[in-house]
Amino acid sequence: MLPINQPHSFSFKFGKWVILDNLTDPGNVGTIIRTADAAGFDGVILSNQSVDLYNSKVQRSMQGSQFHLQIVQTDIEQVLLDFKNNGLPLYASVLDKDAEILYNCKAVSQLGLIIGNEAHGVSRQVQLECDHKIYIPIKGKAESLNAAVAAGIMIYYFS
Repeated sequence: MLPINQPHSFSFKFGKWVILDNLTDPGNVGTIIRTADAAGFDGVILSNQSVDLYNSKVQRSMQGSQFHLQIVQTDIEQVLLDFKNNGLPLYASVLDKDAEILYNCKAVSQLGLIIGNEAHGVSRQVQLECDHKIYIPIKGKAESLNAAVAAGIMIYYFS
């Protein structure tokens, strides 16, 4: 059985968290959870519109990481408010060259790192709540990175 926490069974007062805004690919979700575990993050928060955590591909991709960190699926609007009320900065991953380059961000001990939907990115509503909009510069001709790959780069940068 997958140990999923209730939304307010733990606190967002400290730590490093990955927040998934409407991710729909089960392989991406499981891979991001596993990467957050490997990098020492405290947990992963999924929006209610993200893929079901009980999906067999999510569980296979997590490779047991669900037993090592906190995972909650909830209304992320309330989570964003909790982060703001507790002074934790929110970083949204965006495809916008006017955003801050990831590698220019200062190291922080606490944050919420928001990864958006594979096709549409972080929703505008969520972006409005963020303290920082960041992006990974692409040196080649690819238009973008896979959500799990981009998340992995950012997770390890902030770990």
